[in-house]
Amino acid sequence: MRAAIAFFPGDQSLKLAQLISVLKGEVQPPQPEPADDDEDQQEVQDYAPPPFVAKIQDLLEAEKFVDVIQTYADESGLLLNVADRELEAVYNLLIAMVKDVPVKTIPSLVKSISDPIVSAAPERAHLRLKILSNLYNSLEHTSPARYDVYLSIIEVASKSDELDTLVPTFAHLDEWVVLWGIPLNKTRDLYRLLSEKLSNTKAFKRQGYEFALKLLTTYESSDAKTLSSVSADAIRAVELAVKIAVVLNFEPLHALGAVQALKTAKNGKDVFELLKIFVDGNLKSYKAFAENKGDFITKHGLSNDDNIYKMRLLSLASLAANHVQGEVSYDVIATELNIDEDDVEMWVIDGIRAGLIEAKMNQLKRSILVSRATQRIFRKEQWDSLGTKLDAWKAHLDEMLQVIANAKLLAIQGIDDIPAQ
Repeated sequence: MRAAIAFFPGDQSLKLAQLISVLKGEVQPPQPEPADDDEDQQEVQDYAPPPFVAKIQDLLEAEKFVDVIQTYADESGLLLNVADRELEAVYNLLIAMVKDVPVKTIPSLVKSISDPIVSAAPERAHLRLKILSNLYNSLEHTSPARYDVYLSIIEVASKSDELDTLVPTFAHLDEWVVLWGIPLNKTRDLYRLLSEKLSNTKAFKRQGYEFALKLLTTYESSDAKTLSSVSADAIRAVELAVKIAVVLNFEPLHALGAVQALKTAKNGKDVFELLKIFVDGNLKSYKAFAENKGDFITKHGLSNDDNIYKMRLLSLASLAANHVQGEVSYDVIATELNIDEDDVEMWVIDGIRAGLIEAKMNQLKRSILVSRATQRIFRKEQWDSLGTKLDAWKAHLDEMLQVIANAKLLAIQGIDDIPAQ
């Protein structure tokens, strides 16, 4: 521990104590001049430092160095009152002390330093994020305390609309939670927090939904009782999937155990039924559901108009998937989507933009030629259909190879029949 304190000369440590003392509003007695004679020496001896400085001096003299750092950490919220140009440097003095204390002490110190930064007013967010980043980077890569600092960074970034600074780190999170050695419940808390914060933004709703999926995935090996206990998380994931415009593939969510458990949950049956419609239902089935469930849609924070728009796109995808390499007439599309024929082309364009279909429109024939369509579900029926298509493709390829072989044979025979000159 002496080595850790040696990194900070006594005068710097006391300067930090004096700064905190001033920020605490303690009366600062005038500092005596260096002693030149006995009278001045007496004045130096009679000097009484402010209470906080005196406390630090006593701890230093008793060589209670961990207590010194903990005392600084407990009062570190006062440092947020320091001017911008000095704030990071002052905190760096404290952070440099923390990294060398015994491992068992670090979590308490990190909490004492981080909590005031998180609860502070949203101003100077960039500086507070920088301080937390410095604290995070000062810790060992395998330190569980990094998890706590990362949570603090999420909170500050969320309050100050700075979540974009965190996005590049998401690709490393699965690796980090292993390095940090945190228990599964903390990993779940992390994914849940990220999902909540991100889904409340305009720019990162999709990422919020992805963390909702990651959270539910951690329960895949859980028993029925545990699955039923996270019904709120499952319901929220369904709400996000329906609400977010770019989420058009619902089968991965539908397959999760926690979501399947909604079928028998008192508060989840209708949510599961709604999800099932978005998995493989059509516009007609959605409208029937919405009409029969009263205020269910608005109660879950959803928009009926947005749901109808998405269901029209999904219904178009299903229709096109049944006619790949074939034609679908405008009137069939209009009937399936419950729209005017004059609006069909607009919806086909929207389906193409959404990546659900690839098709060419024939305005003269008033039909579309489908070249590709997204399968909303891929189960035994789809595998059987794919197998049939592959068999047909293989048979066609065999025929083509036979035609080519025959052509080669005829060409060789033709050469042999040419009379010699």
